[in-house]
Amino acid sequence: MAYPLARMQEFMLHHYSNDHQKMGVYHGQESFDIYDDNLSLTAFKKALEMLVHKHPTLRTVFITSNGKPVCQVVKKNLKFSINEQDISNIKSDEQENYIDEVVKQDRQNLFNVENPYEPLFRLWLFQKAKNRFEFLMSIHHAITDGWSSIEFLNQLYDLYSALKKQEEITVLPTANVYKEFVALEKEIISSPDASNFWKLHLINYTYKPLKPISASVNQVETVAEEYHFDSEIIAGLRELCRKLKVSPKAIFLSTYVDLIATVIKENIVSVGVISNGRTEKLSDPFAALGLFWNIVPLCQPIIRDKNVQIKNVQESLINIEPYVRYPLLKILSDQQEIELFFATFNFVNFHNDKNNFEHLGLKVHRIRLHDKFNFPLNYAVSMESVSANASIHVEYDQMYFSSQDIRSMLQNYLEILKNTINGG
Repeated sequence: MAYPLARMQEFMLHHYSNDHQKMGVYHGQESFDIYDDNLSLTAFKKALEMLVHKHPTLRTVFITSNGKPVCQVVKKNLKFSINEQDISNIKSDEQENYIDEVVKQDRQNLFNVENPYEPLFRLWLFQKAKNRFEFLMSIHHAITDGWSSIEFLNQLYDLYSALKKQEEITVLPTANVYKEFVALEKEIISSPDASNFWKLHLINYTYKPLKPISASVNQVETVAEEYHFDSEIIAGLRELCRKLKVSPKAIFLSTYVDLIATVIKENIVSVGVISNGRTEKLSDPFAALGLFWNIVPLCQPIIRDKNVQIKNVQESLINIEPYVRYPLLKILSDQQEIELFFATFNFVNFHNDKNNFEHLGLKVHRIRLHDKFNFPLNYAVSMESVSANASIHVEYDQMYFSSQDIRSMLQNYLEILKNTINGG
């Protein structure tokens, strides 16, 4: 089954192949420490095989011509291997160092996108002890997103649990929902309404590129900062949401807009907002795996009254919603620009995140995460649906920011947020 690429896939593949600094741009890696009293690596491997058979996106490859992708193909059968290593005979800190080295080498070993026989993912199982192993998945971002990652893990652990109990399971290939997503994108690209909306949205905005602080960076390590919001901030945030009748996303995003304004010293700011494309127009939007999102420029003037600004951001989010599937590449070409922002914002609130596999007898703990964009600055705010715990993950490019810059900016972000919450 061959069909066109989504524009965001084209965008990611371009930046993946032009990652001259070898930073692992759009080369996703995630690893989990898994403890199970009744461990069966055979059942775990079987569950992985079943999921590759089930999900078209995991059997997707790109057909290229002169180094450029021309279409994507879902293969009926895709040969892949599970790299299994027993490292139980070495000390725990040496185990971590060993896996760190595997992760680093994997990131430097790019997926060969031009080879239609090579999967766009790699899997490892490191046995750490009798009842404990680490599962590492490395995957090209052009075939996956954050929601997919959680959905994949949910299905993996459920299948693993059923296989251990020797239940009869039949897993059939699912419909290719991503093909529907690409068709919907084609539809919105041909919409004059969508094109005109973005032209109007950006009418008063002129992009000024960020100047690098360094000519090049020898980067292999993941460069990121993480911060967990305390309960006082969360309580204040929820109270402000009620008072202003806005979403937490609007408050976090308005704060980010303020932060970027202090960096560029401008009073009109554009940030790239990650938009979810899992719409009810798709036949099975939530169980499907694939890259179901886009990045759109949210342009916002800075005003003194922060409550009004937050309401304006909320209104902007509502206004852009019908047009968030209009591809970034198309917005850029319509504006005759190469870039429209250097900073992205992602509000992550996945209600499919069970985050508790104790009922399956598993103790699962994520250890490693590499999720690198090509943009200089990327803030992802995660909010858990049930507990409302929130954290912020900052990923950045050392060509533009030092680690000191990033820590200082994160501190500034928190101060702006606290002042807004406290009515300062």
